[in-house]
Amino acid sequence: MQINTDPKHDQAIRDAVAAGQYANPEALIDDLLTAYETERWIHSNPEKIKQLIEASEQTPLTDLSLDELRDRMTATINRAAS
Repeated sequence: MQINTDPKHDQAIRDAVAAGQYANPEALIDDLLTAYETERWIHSNPEKIKQLIEASEQTPLTDLSLDELRDRMTATINRAAS
């Protein structure tokens, strides 16, 4: 597939690769698509987002041990994926 970009986007891509932020243009596009999919999921799942926020408010993260924090993050990721 050929993707045509605006010249100003071409320069931004070249700058990001030259600065070492991305190994190549494909890595930048992969990150952008991941961000797009994440944003799309967030906008299409407002109830899940509300539940995750409410659950996090019940126990402040600073009150958790590292193991508890890891377990909660894993559970949140699993809930978000379902």
